[in-house]
Amino acid sequence: MSKSVTFAEIGGHVRRNAHVMTSIELIVLTIIAVAAFIHAGLHGAVNHLSASWFSLKYTPSGFAETALVVIFYYWGWDVTANLSEETANPESNAGNGGFGSVFVTVSFYVAFTLAALLLFTTAQAESFSDNIIYHIAVAAGLGRTGGLFASIAVILSSIATLETTMLQFSRTLFAMGRDGAMPRTFGRVDARTETPVRSMYVLLGVGLIVLWASSLMPTINAIINDSVDAISIQVAYYYGLAGLAAAWFLRGLYRESVWRWLALCVFPAASAVFLFIMALYSITTYNLITNVVGIGGLLIGVLFLRPQRMLVPVPVPVGANENQKDQSL
Repeated sequence: MSKSVTFAEIGGHVRRNAHVMTSIELIVLTIIAVAAFIHAGLHGAVNHLSASWFSLKYTPSGFAETALVVIFYYWGWDVTANLSEETANPESNAGNGGFGSVFVTVSFYVAFTLAALLLFTTAQAESFSDNIIYHIAVAAGLGRTGGLFASIAVILSSIATLETTMLQFSRTLFAMGRDGAMPRTFGRVDARTETPVRSMYVLLGVGLIVLWASSLMPTINAIINDSVDAISIQVAYYYGLAGLAAAWFLRGLYRESVWRWLALCVFPAASAVFLFIMALYSITTYNLITNVVGIGGLLIGVLFLRPQRMLVPVPVPVGANENQKDQSL
């Protein structure tokens, strides 16, 4: 009889794999970014560094779209919270890891945006959208070998993102099914592996549908832009809900400390209002495909949401038969 693999053990394997892959990825990306800046300094930049690149002059639509893109950059840090069960000192390390990862992510985004502007014209950079890091590595003087390492870094990033997304999605859907916010069938675990396989099947199904839909779009650039915009709508929605939930839960904190109340209650509430306003305004500027995916995804979730049934089920004894399990659900 094979050894049963628990959900926590699978999460541990994912975490260790993510450590290795992310470390390799960051090392490769750092080398490429440094090489790009050195090359631009020695051989001259295509576009000279300008303070206008960092200008804060925005149109209303530009500000809203940029704000949601920044929110997209933040998306994913909460994966560390889902991995807290496998993290040493989860009370502090999970939150600190998520907070620190935001700065790492934004730093690399900014570094490679600058590298692209220094090495290519805008038209060239747009034409490289399928794998611009490969072209940056080649243009930075690292040759085809550097380009291949850049491709490996991108592939590892995609694999790590897929693993963490599967873990985050399955755990979230499992918790909502367990507590009755979603159909309780998602809150059941496989008897052999002790994992929420039904949530995984949903993720695989949705992923295949999205992959097929993406194949109908004209270019990789269009897929990326519309995906970022659609996801930003959804991220603004659920981060906004998180802000409101934090504000409500800590609404009485002013009795202990006014400063903590402002930081942990008022600020999250204000952030939630800001996110909702930006999302609603941006919807009026997005194309039909983006709005259908972004808003449609939210509406599908609302159809399944059943807040009146948010009751914690009675624990099921080990070895209980299927009838007993169904009664507890």
